[in-house]
Amino acid sequence: MTTEVLKALSTVEDIAQILKKTQVNLKKCPKARLTPIYAEARLKCVEEYWMDYRKAYGDIISHTPKEKRDLVPYFAKEEFYEHEELYITLKAELQDIITSQPINTSIPIMILHHQVDVEELLKTLWEIDTDPKRKLTKEERICEEIYEKTYSRREDGRYIVKLPFKTESPKSTEGLTRQTALNRLIQLERRFQRSPQLKKEYIEVIEDYKRLGHIEEVPINEIQTKRTVYLPHHPILREDKETTRIRVVFDASCKGSNGVSLNDELLMGPVIQEDLRSIIMRWRLHCFCFASDIQKMYRMILVTKDDRDYQRILWRSDTSQEVKDYRLLTVTFGTTSAPYLAVRTLTQLAFDEGDKYPEAAQILREDFYVDDVLSGGDTVEEVIKISQQLKSLLKSGCFELKKWSSNSVEFMKSIEPNERSSKAHIDLKMDGKIKALGILWNLATDEFCYNFHLPENLSIVTKRTVLSDLQKIYDPLGWIAPSVIMAKMFVQKLWLEGVAWDDKISSILETEWLTLRADFQRINEVSIPRWLHTMKCNKQQIQIHGFCDASSRAYGAAVYCRVVKLDGTIKTALLAARTRVAPLKTVTLPRLELCGAVLLSKLLKQIGLAMRIPSAQIYAWTDSSIVLSWLSGAPNRWKQFVANRVIEITDNVNNSQWHHVLSLDNPADIVSRGMLVTELRQCKLWWEGPKWLSRDKIRFERPNIVPINLEAKETILVNLKIETKEQNELTLTKKITNFNTLNELLTTITLCKRFLNYKKHSDISIPITTNELEDALILCIKIVQREDYEEEIESLRKNKQIKGNSKLKSLNPFLDENNILRVGGRLRLADLAECSKHPIILSNKNSLTPLIIGDAHKRTLHGGVQLMLSYIRSKYWIVRAKGLVKKHIHKCLVCARQSATTRTQIMGDLPQVRVTPSRAFLYSGVDFAGPLQVLTSKGRGAKTHKAYISIFICMVTKAIHLELVGDMTSEAFIGAFRRFVARRGKCIHLYSDQGRNFVGANKELTQAWKEACAEFTGRVTDKHPGPDGVTRVYSVKSGDSVVKRTVTKLCLLPIDSQP
Repeated sequence: MTTEVLKALSTVEDIAQILKKTQVNLKKCPKARLTPIYAEARLKCVEEYWMDYRKAYGDIISHTPKEKRDLVPYFAKEEFYEHEELYITLKAELQDIITSQPINTSIPIMILHHQVDVEELLKTLWEIDTDPKRKLTKEERICEEIYEKTYSRREDGRYIVKLPFKTESPKSTEGLTRQTALNRLIQLERRFQRSPQLKKEYIEVIEDYKRLGHIEEVPINEIQTKRTVYLPHHPILREDKETTRIRVVFDASCKGSNGVSLNDELLMGPVIQEDLRSIIMRWRLHCFCFASDIQKMYRMILVTKDDRDYQRILWRSDTSQEVKDYRLLTVTFGTTSAPYLAVRTLTQLAFDEGDKYPEAAQILREDFYVDDVLSGGDTVEEVIKISQQLKSLLKSGCFELKKWSSNSVEFMKSIEPNERSSKAHIDLKMDGKIKALGILWNLATDEFCYNFHLPENLSIVTKRTVLSDLQKIYDPLGWIAPSVIMAKMFVQKLWLEGVAWDDKISSILETEWLTLRADFQRINEVSIPRWLHTMKCNKQQIQIHGFCDASSRAYGAAVYCRVVKLDGTIKTALLAARTRVAPLKTVTLPRLELCGAVLLSKLLKQIGLAMRIPSAQIYAWTDSSIVLSWLSGAPNRWKQFVANRVIEITDNVNNSQWHHVLSLDNPADIVSRGMLVTELRQCKLWWEGPKWLSRDKIRFERPNIVPINLEAKETILVNLKIETKEQNELTLTKKITNFNTLNELLTTITLCKRFLNYKKHSDISIPITTNELEDALILCIKIVQREDYEEEIESLRKNKQIKGNSKLKSLNPFLDENNILRVGGRLRLADLAECSKHPIILSNKNSLTPLIIGDAHKRTLHGGVQLMLSYIRSKYWIVRAKGLVKKHIHKCLVCARQSATTRTQIMGDLPQVRVTPSRAFLYSGVDFAGPLQVLTSKGRGAKTHKAYISIFICMVTKAIHLELVGDMTSEAFIGAFRRFVARRGKCIHLYSDQGRNFVGANKELTQAWKEACAEFTGRVTDKHPGPDGVTRVYSVKSGDSVVKRTVTKLCLLPIDSQP
């Protein structure tokens, strides 16, 4: 598992180990305490844990706890752990812990969160299988070149390699990593205080590093070297290990202060070794076999001196001591390039020492999976010889094999006691971290068996629990594929139900799943013999027979090995199988059968390469005659879906290797329909293949394959012979007038042609194609052109000039390859479509032209004259087309309805104030515009404010007066109105849209006017006109005195008759 981790404090195995300790506390919490208040308290508890992390690790990104369990990817194989009510997921750059029960422990943990799209992952169960061939990427080629140019060996044979950096100057050295490593060391020491046994074992591992010279202390004068990277480290607890339970993992994914880690700068390298499936299949060929692994493989390879400072660590065995700087001298577990460098070194060792140890070199290249070897031979003597040679070869590179296991007691006697494995069952691992859950090798019986367990108590069945159980089933070679496919089909059914992740499924589905789940508990009773009864020394005949089949719900393939011994005894055994659930989109059964054939061809090719079986001894069987017919035909005959898969199948397996099998004898039928484990254990057809496979002679007869046209490309061949003035042409011309639309005419002609060309086995019920309609249109055009322009066509056919009095003379017509009359024109060099440069000539008098115009009218959505002419002339040149188009539009009822006009209301008289001359703004209207952003000041720190514009418009002259208003209140408007009156004079009438500010201002002004009228202040007794005749001063009597006041100081009141 390769996961980009940000500030990882613990690895997956470490998390699992901690969860085992916290599980007891989780069970103590009563269900009754799960209230909203309690849930909130638990979230606060999580935040407290996070604060502890922040204190220890400084610059870690922020943590956001979540309560949505729908986001937990249960189906993410080994990247998910479930312990009671604690859920931990793995996603990149996001630490996430989801709890619904209390965790009464002070053990802090860091969560690695790997982003997995669960919905997309589930869809891969039933998508059509694709398997593109993989080539080395550019980075992988560069990684190979770096290794070949830089590797070296010491005098003792030990290899020295260089770290394959992406660039010459890694950015990871620019970030500060020492402080982070120190924080992580302090956190590790806190963990040691809680677990003294862990501390003791961890110190022993570090001391072992020192004793073997795999680590050295950095001299004081080199500590401040600039190009360094410090790696935090932590333990992994391995309960399954016989010797050391602790593995120290160095976190090369820890990012520095610049956000770049060492792993970000390293190349991963290509995959060199074969996959474990191929190695196991080849392992089954040996009568006597053994298994072993290389002790401390990574640490047996040194790193160049220039790269050792990229692998610095901090360590002290006790908190009372000072922290010291160390650097790792070997390939380090936890770096991206470590697996590649280790495996590539083994391959290089096989090449360098292959002349001395040829057999061992071949095993080193072909039978190793990471550091594990699975090999053997026909005799005990041969196996002992190979093992000794293999030891010598690896010893020349300073590697050592340990933990030997074998099915031969005599062979184990040749192995030193301290080098033997004490286990009775050997786990077959897919990589260095994840065990194959269920795949074991029983040494005593020499059989493969399963170690599969599901939780016994299942309180509620949800989609989440179903997928959690399903991902625990591990069957790399498909030996129990018929049972697994039933679970996959159930998941698809669950998917179609649309059930939420944590909702209880329906009772029918629950009963079905519980039946399957109870059946899965018997997987451990299944055992598969390892040896296939093959002997290389006797030159036995080994054949590979593959079978494929499909149903409406799934398709699959099963492959068997058939061994014919020298005494005539025949042994058959299941090698491997593959299944796929049928896609959700409906696919025809023949296509699914073809997909099963693709699956089988890939599997046969893989097995043939893995077991070194010549293609002449590989046979493929199917019960589908349609698939055999497709394979026997040229791929270019079929539609794309079929053609692509036929090409892929024939690339993997020759067409001559395919044969027909009866459905009753097809073991792949089991895998396509599914079978319970209880029935599968007793099914000889599945484990041994059909009975005739064990007979001396097999009849490889292919039935007479009847050619079929299913999935064939459509090819329509129409032979037309048009003769001048033939009665059938005249009849067709007259019949055209009986049709109302062009499409109706062309469809009728197409059906008639199909009837004339009808064959016994042809299907005339398939939909009409556009090619057929186009052919019918061409036929009609030819006929009407022959009737309207017979002389012109005959002249052009004889390569003569048309007559000068012809109406087509100016069009410079010509005949195309279909003998259709087209416009020559002057657009030959234009960048247009061929039909636009040379449109088809049609007369305005035949019966086809109105149908073409009617079709154009519909296609242009009842367009006008110019639109229709433009559309028609892109393909046709109709003589005097404009008149026909106008005539058709005039007769169109839809156009008539749409173009009908309605009665218009006569507008009333304008108000008097709009038409009577008066002073500007005497009659005005007002409204607001905005809001606008107004800058109240200049300079730094200036801020903008929202403002509006009050617009006053004269009703007579349309003059406009603008006032800036601070807000929409009545007070702000009154201020603007006052400024308007001061500038433009008083209004007799002011019209508005009754906005709230206008209504409010009207009320305030009315109230102020009433209050002013209520108080009598004086009476005008005399006026004093100026020299220009304008009165600006009045005499006002107030009380006992008379004073003179200017007009601006007076507020006129209604004149009362009383003094």
